Amino acid sequence: MSTGQDIKEALADIGPTITIIRDSGDIAGEYVDYDTNAQVTKPFIREFFLEAMVSYDTDLVPGDVFEIDVIGERYLLMNKTPAIIEGEVGYFDSVFYKCNVSGELLRPSGEVRSAQTYHKTPIFTGERSVCYALLTEPLFSGDLETEEQLGL
Repeated sequence: MSTGQDIKEALADIGPTITIIRDSGDIAGEYVDYDTNAQVTKPFIREFFLEAMVSYDTDLVPGDVFEIDVIGERYLLMNKTPAIIEGEVGYFDSVFYKCNVSGELLRPSGEVRSAQTYHKTPIFTGERSVCYALLTEPLFSGDLETEEQLGL
């Protein structure tokens, strides 16, 4: 048995299951092991950032949204870095961002002119009916400076 397979079995013993959310159909049955970051003095890192381990043969790809089944929270896979053990990928070190908002993703597709007001109104087409994301405040100076020129 390979090292990657051994680690995958260990993840099944210690980690919660996840469900990968895809338009083509959800993928269930994978396991992860995650931990909060040690930099607890930074509010963003503490609230929205997880470091994790996923198996060597995971279906997760960066940009995937998935749900950690036991807690019911959704996360976005930001990256996965292979950990090489004995010349092969043993597992992937990963970073997850919490998804705290969802909505519909629209793209501008043209304009239409009103017959009454002659004003142009943009037209939007739907790209995704459900899109998950992380929305947070800036860490410092979140207020607009009213005395500065816009764009500076």
